[in-house]
Amino acid sequence: MPFFAPWMLLGLIAAAVPLLLHLLRKRTADRVEWGAWMFLADTLKKNRRRLVINDWVLLTLRTLALAFAVLAFARPFLPEMSLFGGRGADRDVVIVMDVSASMRLPGVNGKTAFEQAREEAMELVKLAPRGTSLGLVLGDSTPVIVTASPLSSRRELLEALEKTECGHGTMDASRTLLAAGEVLAAGGNPTKEVVIFGDGQAYGWHLQDDAEWRRVEQVFSRFARRPPIVWRTLEKPAKVRNAAIAELVPSRRFIGTDLPVRFTATVVNSGTETYSPGSAVVQLDGEEIARVPLGQIMSGLSRTFQFSCAFPKSGRHELVTSLTEPDDIASDSLVTNVIDVIDSVDVLLVNGRPAATGYERPTAFLEAALRPELKGTNATFLVKPRTVRASELEKPSVFGKAAVTVLCDVPRLTPKALLNLKDYV
Repeated sequence: MPFFAPWMLLGLIAAAVPLLLHLLRKRTADRVEWGAWMFLADTLKKNRRRLVINDWVLLTLRTLALAFAVLAFARPFLPEMSLFGGRGADRDVVIVMDVSASMRLPGVNGKTAFEQAREEAMELVKLAPRGTSLGLVLGDSTPVIVTASPLSSRRELLEALEKTECGHGTMDASRTLLAAGEVLAAGGNPTKEVVIFGDGQAYGWHLQDDAEWRRVEQVFSRFARRPPIVWRTLEKPAKVRNAAIAELVPSRRFIGTDLPVRFTATVVNSGTETYSPGSAVVQLDGEEIARVPLGQIMSGLSRTFQFSCAFPKSGRHELVTSLTEPDDIASDSLVTNVIDVIDSVDVLLVNGRPAATGYERPTAFLEAALRPELKGTNATFLVKPRTVRASELEKPSVFGKAAVTVLCDVPRLTPKALLNLKDYV
């Protein structure tokens, strides 16, 4: 059985300590006969065998306790559970190559982390035991599935690895694992495994997106035997200066031309030293609209800033956020977001009691709340409510471009209206 830390087996020498102590403390007592000895001799003979057995059992337990502790620190593993140096049943293995921008940084021996990862991946392919089918996925902001299913041909996979190039974005870890699971599912071997080559740079992994990671959990739990994930973390440079624009969050989901939108941006110092990324510059369709000084940011920490932006017309707009101070990874210092700006949000209000008037109508308060009348102003509103009777739902065209439909005090619907409502949803 192989061990992850075989040098720890030297600790088995310590297992002999209880035996040595037993031998050192063992001594022959001087025999002195006395008057009452004849009455105790028979009792001592009966108990001697039991005491000897107890001593040897206790000595064995102490020795085994030390031996098992040493074996635990040596970390034994079964070869068939890991591709590295293992033999066993036929298996499907997906190699994931981290091709994010941080992999361009120089590593050991003057090579970049990506070059080292590619060399190790190619060596892994060459040493893979017979019966192993191999697939390839590139981990980027948008993962790339190089092989739709695991291949038995080593030559094809080596050629694919040779052509692989490092990207300029960040690796979306959850979507990359989903892609790896898709390739594994296309394989025909019972045993599955994922091997990831990367530098461990966690920026861009969206760890806070619980829904996305639940999808990863669901995909991997569908296999009869859960595929293990082996991560080969490459050595990173001792000093890295890098700040990245992590996210840009608008103050509301629907963005229109009615009101300015406040954006909150986060800048993360993903390097190893404290420094200032200068200022954050925001441009809308090529024109600068904000410039915010950021100051010093400690390694591993982040800083947020806000700015407001008014969109004069609907359609797609390009919002570019960049940092003025250069660093070791330039690609994550500039982020481009495409913002879809809409004219209006149509809301369909269905009146279940059309005979009612004034504020007795079920839709009256919603109409006033969604589109209030502000006298003496030229205020515009993003939400445009439209009121119809429940009987009008029998016409499919009544829904139009409504983003939301609200049934207000509607006791029942006809089968045709229900069918139209189902198609709308």
